[in-house]
Amino acid sequence: MSDAGKAVFLSYASQDAEAAKRICDALRAAGIEVWFDQNELVGGDAWDSKIRRQIKECALLIPVISQTTQARREAYFRLEWKLADERTFLMARGTPFLLPVTIDGTDDREALVPDSFLAVQWTRAPGGELPAIFAGRVRQLLDGSPPVGSSRSTPPLSPAAPAGVHRRRWLMPTLAVAVLAAGTLTFVFWARREPENSAAIAPAAASPVAAGPRAAARELAKRAREVSSAIGATAPALLAAAKDAERAAAMEETDGELWASSALVDIALYERWIDYSDARRESINAKLIKAKGLAPEAPLTRYAEAKRLIRIGPNAASTEAGLKLLEALRREKPAEISPDGILGMIGVAQQVQGRLEEAARTLDEAGPNWANAASWACLLNGDTVQALAMAQRQTSVDPVGGLQQEAYVQFSRGDLEAQQQVLNRMPPEARFGDVPLAMDLYFAYVRRDGDALLRLARAYPAANVACFYLPGGPRGFYVGQAYSWLGRSEAAREEWAAVLRQLDEARARKAESEEERLMRVQVLVHLERRAEAAEELRILRQRELGFWMRPSIVELLALLGRPDEALDEMERELTREPTDRWLSHPRFRFDPALEPLRSHPRYKQILAATLLKGVKPLEIKP
Repeated sequence: MSDAGKAVFLSYASQDAEAAKRICDALRAAGIEVWFDQNELVGGDAWDSKIRRQIKECALLIPVISQTTQARREAYFRLEWKLADERTFLMARGTPFLLPVTIDGTDDREALVPDSFLAVQWTRAPGGELPAIFAGRVRQLLDGSPPVGSSRSTPPLSPAAPAGVHRRRWLMPTLAVAVLAAGTLTFVFWARREPENSAAIAPAAASPVAAGPRAAARELAKRAREVSSAIGATAPALLAAAKDAERAAAMEETDGELWASSALVDIALYERWIDYSDARRESINAKLIKAKGLAPEAPLTRYAEAKRLIRIGPNAASTEAGLKLLEALRREKPAEISPDGILGMIGVAQQVQGRLEEAARTLDEAGPNWANAASWACLLNGDTVQALAMAQRQTSVDPVGGLQQEAYVQFSRGDLEAQQQVLNRMPPEARFGDVPLAMDLYFAYVRRDGDALLRLARAYPAANVACFYLPGGPRGFYVGQAYSWLGRSEAAREEWAAVLRQLDEARARKAESEEERLMRVQVLVHLERRAEAAEELRILRQRELGFWMRPSIVELLALLGRPDEALDEMERELTREPTDRWLSHPRFRFDPALEPLRSHPRYKQILAATLLKGVKPLEIKP
């Protein structure tokens, strides 16, 4: 090859050769040197030596990941991946090298790949069809030019689902934890910013060089903590950091601060809803028991305990206890913990306690890194004007995450045109992410734009749509809805029947989510199986549903032709305290399922009486 320093190595299973060739052809068409030659896959010492040399010399390596690679536990490509993984041990932190591509539904929750592959962002390329911007991004990396839209790194091209225990929550625009505070149910939000190129924030693969084992362990733990608090930290990077923190604690089991560090990284996984399983919660508790036994007065131990008390299943007493720990740490100013981090957590505690105006001020004082949390405090307090100002402040330090937050606020304001304008300001690379695409999908859905909805539903990068203001479940539901609006009723029924089969399979595996149960009702209505739909809805109404699912009950009642019940439920939802009107009000305002209610005087009265501050005036035609 002409220039090893500019070459890309393509590593794939032989059964995926066709998809790999498509990737190769797309890159070569963009003038990129690709090391890929099907004719040479014949084995032998010379060939083996050549492959090893190319992996050692290439500028970037693209592992092609699929169900085929999952099934093949032993194969030559696994040696290639091992050699690539080992090469990362010699690289400085933030050096781009690995660009994993998944060509089917395989994602990093299940992938059998080296840990270094999980510390970087993946790209979806169904059947080997790359996103249009991928080759440009590769060219940027090869040329060493800065990425578009950020001085630090580029957002994901078309992200695969980050690893996690529950598949829906990682797509929430922010991460919400229901907590009982002062006898009322409140929600605490913090940013799940759209991830940047996680190579820039991923923990170093190699053990740090230090004077002794304890120093090495502490340096490794420090790096893991830095990743866990970084803006734009991806789920794979956080999971890799958690492994590093655990490894550090295992290196020096009598060092309580290492156990506290590991608990802090676990808390980051839990609070961002990447892994909020019982096992993760038990891990946090067990590590903090060790930390408090070995180093009870260490600042890291007390900080981790404060975060546990406030973040994980808090109540009024635990939040107050956590707040006292934070206030003491703020007075002490320990070097190990950022003062802004302590102040930001104090703001979160105030938010949990329902002191939303005070929380917004505290979070604003904590600096732009806490602007997302401040924006949510304002939004929960019903002030969309200040929420937008805080989101714009976030954009100054986190362009992608900030613009995404601005888009959420514009949705809450009921201004979908402004939301689209914000999305169009996003860097091209980020525009293809799951959340912006879900917003586009919603925009087409509420406008009953069948052509746009069909195109977007088919292009949606995940098998299941997961968005807090759209019914969650198989994307085929929206394909069917698009066909219905386009007058292709038979095609619509076929899509909905296929969706119902998928939901039946999930139910048979006892893997059907509450969101999918809600979608089941809607599908049954569309398939004219109304009695079954009504029974499913009756069962659902007996459950304790999350705030993002409750508006669906109103929509389903309207679809079933029960307008009075729907309006009663709508009024109840919009007047409950604490309010979730930032979500429910715009959903009730725009959702096509509520079309039967729009001519009802009570519908307009309820919406008009429950407007938030700064919301776009109602324009409901009789």
